[in-house]
Formats: sequence, C-alpha cells, structure tokens
Amino acid sequence: MSQTPLGHTGATGFHEVGPARQRIARLVWVGAAVLIMMLAVGGYLAAGIAMSATDRQAAEVVLEKALTDNNQIARTMPTGQTSVSGSRAPAQAKATMDGLASAYKQAQATVASDLPRLRQASAALRDQSHSLLVVPQRGSLDDERARVDAVVIAYSAAGDLFQVASDQMGAYSSIFDAVVALGSLVPTINSQDVHGALAAFPDLKAKVQQAVTMSKGRNVAPQMQTLIDSLATFVADLEQLLQADQAGDFSAVEALGTRVQADSDAIGRFDQTGFDTYESTLFKPYEDRYVAALTRAGFKVTMVS
Repeated sequence: MSQTPLGHTGATGFHEVGPARQRIARLVWVGAAVLIMMLAVGGYLAAGIAMSATDRQAAEVVLEKALTDNNQIARTMPTGQTSVSGSRAPAQAKATMDGLASAYKQAQATVASDLPRLRQASAALRDQSHSLLVVPQRGSLDDERARVDAVVIAYSAAGDLFQVASDQMGAYSSIFDAVVALGSLVPTINSQDVHGALAAFPDLKAKVQQAVTMSKGRNVAPQMQTLIDSLATFVADLEQLLQADQAGDFSAVEALGTRVQADSDAIGRFDQTGFDTYESTLFKPYEDRYVAALTRAGFKVTMVS
C-alpha cells in the first residue's frame, strides 16, 4: 500500500498538500520572512552604524582642526588691557597697535575659514541623527553634534571679538600716527624754526583729522574720543601760536601759550582707569561666551593676558 504521509493525490490527479504540510510550509515561509527581515534589518543597522561612524569621524577631523587653530586664537584673543598712558614712545605704541591689528586679522581669517566646516559637520550629524538607519547611534551622534555646535558658538564669539578689536586698532593706530607726527615737530620748534614747523602742519592736520574720523567709529572707547578731541584742539591752538609768533604778535603768543598749556594738561589727564573699565566691559561677554562654549565642547581653555 502506497502512503503519502503529508498529502495525497486527489481526484484531479494533482498532488494536494495536506494540513500538516500546509502548517510546515507556513512555518518555513514565516521563518524565511523573519530571517529575511533580520538580515535586512541587520544590514540596515550595519549601514546606519557605518554611516554614523563616518559622519562622527568627519566631525572629529573638523574638531581637531578647530582645536589646533584655537591655540592661535586663544593666544591672540584681546584682553581689554591696552595701556595708553604708559611710558612707551608713541612710535613704539603705534607699532604695537599695528602688530595687534595684523594678528587680529589673521585670527579672524582662521575663524572665518573654520566656521563653515564646523557648521557643515553639524548639519551632517543632524541629518544623520534623523535617519532611521542610526537609531542605536543617535545618542552618540547628538553628543558629537553638541560638541561641534559648542565650538561654532565659541568661534562665532571669537570672530565677533576680533572684529571689535580690529575696529579699535584702526582707530587707535591713527591716533598714535598723529601723535608721532606731532612729536616729530618738537626738535624743529625747539630750534625756533617757526617757518619749518608751520610747513609740517598740513600733513599733521591731515593725520589728526583722520584720527578724529576714526575715533567716531564703532567700539571706540569714549576716553579715546576725548583724547583725540583734546589733541585736535592742541594742534589747532599750536598752529595759531606759531603763526602769531611768525607775525610778531606777542600778546597773541602769550594768550595762545596759555591755551596750548591748558590743551596739553587736558591730554595728560587721559582717563586710563575709565578706558580699562570700558574695554573690559566691552570684551568680557565675548570672552565668557567663548570660554563657556569651548568648555562644553571638552576643550581646556587658557586665556593669555
């Protein structure tokens, strides 16, 4: 007797699947479907892990570059402690201002170069974090993005601060440029070469006017504006005094001499304390934002004063 344990030949002559075989077939298909799903999901997750790892590595490269560049930025960071009334000669002070202006521009260029890469890395991490591919990696992606975003905040603060400092250095350099030009007149005046001294005034007055204009710009301390206004008054009165001396108008010379002395005294009363307070108040919010953000990013920050 022939038996077909799992099925039989029906009236049509075709092999029919019995209930037991149907159950086994269903189990096989279910098992195969589960296996396919597992393989697919496994591949899906593996792809997500690989993609998230790639984006994290790219972000780390950008962060490492930012960390290296930050060494230059931190060294260059303005501290708001510029001395104006110190013992340095005007020419030396001007050279210092010009050197600082150059350093600030270089640091500003570094910030401007790094920021787009940092923002691009943050955007890539954000986009990847929203993908179903990387659900298991989302926490680490978000942590990495938080670090990148913190550096973006820090660098934005640094860039703003360098712009403020650059604005100031241009104005302060022009002031010392005028002071240097004025100082060059001293030997001529002391030798009583009135004609030679007056011949130098067009260039001197042009530099003073440039300093007055620059002092009205953004972020220039009011104490510096007062100083350049006093200098402009001094130069104007000194020219009149020399003209009166050349004309032999001795009463005018005496009156103008008193005014020139008063002008000189006003310049000597430069408010260094008020200037330092203004600078510190101006710079501190940028510095605090910079330091706090880098600290959140895990960077060790040392401000150089």
